[in-house]
Amino acid sequence: MNGRSKQPERPTARRGVPGRRLPQAWIAGGLGSVALAIAAFVVLVSQRGGDDASGAVRTGVELSSLRTADFHSMAVSPRDANLILFGHHGGVLRSNDGGRSWTETNLSGETDDAMGIGFAGAGGNVVLAAGHDTFFRSGDAGQTWEDLQTKLPGSDLHGLTTAPGDAATVYVHVVGFGIYSSDDNGVSWAGVSQTALPGDIISLSAASEGRLYAASPGSGILRSDDKGRTFEPVASIDTPLTVSAAASARDIVYVGTQSGLFFSDDSGQRWQSRPLPSAGAVMVTAVNPLDARDIAIVVVGEEGIGRVHRSADGGTTWTAR
Repeated sequence: MNGRSKQPERPTARRGVPGRRLPQAWIAGGLGSVALAIAAFVVLVSQRGGDDASGAVRTGVELSSLRTADFHSMAVSPRDANLILFGHHGGVLRSNDGGRSWTETNLSGETDDAMGIGFAGAGGNVVLAAGHDTFFRSGDAGQTWEDLQTKLPGSDLHGLTTAPGDAATVYVHVVGFGIYSSDDNGVSWAGVSQTALPGDIISLSAASEGRLYAASPGSGILRSDDKGRTFEPVASIDTPLTVSAAASARDIVYVGTQSGLFFSDDSGQRWQSRPLPSAGAVMVTAVNPLDARDIAIVVVGEEGIGRVHRSADGGTTWTAR
């Protein structure tokens, strides 16, 4: 493939009956399709404050602000901690300065959904993203993307994660079919889950040695220690919206919820609340693959703005601007 091919327009795959409400957002029911009814545009914010190329002015203590139709996923490069990719139901944004400013990629259409995103391996060049009726691959660290055709049993993909230390292993949650894995970067797939999984899973994250976490707003956090074959619930977390395992420390995991950010250093058996630098629901989390305490989050408040924050000590303190 020589680049992203032009595909026919697809209807936006947001369906179901609204469930528990978030600040100006909702989690849809049905098969667990997730949509956040917020503004349908992006504000790209500069590192230094004042006006940037988009004309936006940054305020507050956040590193940057995002105004997207929803807030789905994020991944930090294993090669450059300043390179972050952000996925939403409108494509992928790219930051080269640790989340302080963002630029669009060629994945920017209204139906280019990126519910899950992950760097494949330590090289930092190959990235995969998937969502509602979409699966994309980048070979240049997220700058450009191409459609990747798969032979999965369904196309509604809620959650994608890549395995730490294994450049070719990818996991996806196929709504209605469970967890599927690939050992060749998404070319071929095999069903692996033997546990019946909730239909509202919206986030997957892989730790080392075959450990996998799934976030279900209705059922909490589920953990697998056998590469997704079986799952068990961990200690209760109310309405998890995102989960991120640390690639460099197997027992460390973060969960974002409607009420805040939580940290565990014992694989989810006990949770510690972390202070937030701004009020709202923690919709997106991402951990530096080389540093388990380096975490980026997106907090969505009542006004519907996604505020990007970053911590170097596991969420105890937060970088100002």
